[in-house]
Amino acid sequence: MYYEIASQILKYFLIFLIYLFLYRAFKIIYMDIKGVRRERQLTSAKLSFFNGERTFNLFEVTTIGRSDECDIVIESPYVSAKHAIIRKKGRKFYIQDLNSTNGTFVNGKRIKGIAKIRNNDIITLGDMDLKFIL
Repeated sequence: MYYEIASQILKYFLIFLIYLFLYRAFKIIYMDIKGVRRERQLTSAKLSFFNGERTFNLFEVTTIGRSDECDIVIESPYVSAKHAIIRKKGRKFYIQDLNSTNGTFVNGKRIKGIAKIRNNDIITLGDMDLKFIL
């Protein structure tokens, strides 16, 4: 009699532990997915080829380069695989050159480190001119 009661209690306790484990596992997965989405939010800013051929929406963090891993892929031999990154901080946008071979220019001036970009600035990556639009 005592063993039957103890076995029933143990059975329900193990079932409880299994459900608790599943709850926590799904919660971690949900929080991980939610965190990734927050990081990849679109902004109102755009980057457009100077000739108007194509326009790209910018994320809060946008990578630009020749590699397929970049958010904006520019197929030009003068653009590095991972050429530059644009970040939004507050209401302002900043561009950073990622040690590219041919450099990154904003309005004709080569940037070193991080540079603030404004509406209608011309960004030159290799031989490609892009217009930053807010």
